[in-house]
Amino acid sequence: MNKFQFGSASEEQRATLRSDPSRCVKILRACKPLANRLADTSGIYTELTLEEEQLLQEFHWIADAHQGYEYEGAFRGLCSQAQLSRPPQCCKLWV
Repeated sequence: MNKFQFGSASEEQRATLRSDPSRCVKILRACKPLANRLADTSGIYTELTLEEEQLLQEFHWIADAHQGYEYEGAFRGLCSQAQLSRPPQCCKLWV
């Protein structure tokens, strides 16, 4: 399987994600099982399915869209709503 590479989102895509918090929460909820699996296994060395790679990419885009002090609280809120209970560890795990 190919190694995962983070794609970058355009500023327009970032703004679209920021303007749709319910979509972000839905994606982050879908990422929770993968986050738990990565935390319990070898982290970045864990082999991912194509679906997991897509989830990881979407998580990265959401995290990227909320980079910077002006969005930090919003990202923490999204992670909390998605029941990703520790956003800072979650972000370090994924990003």
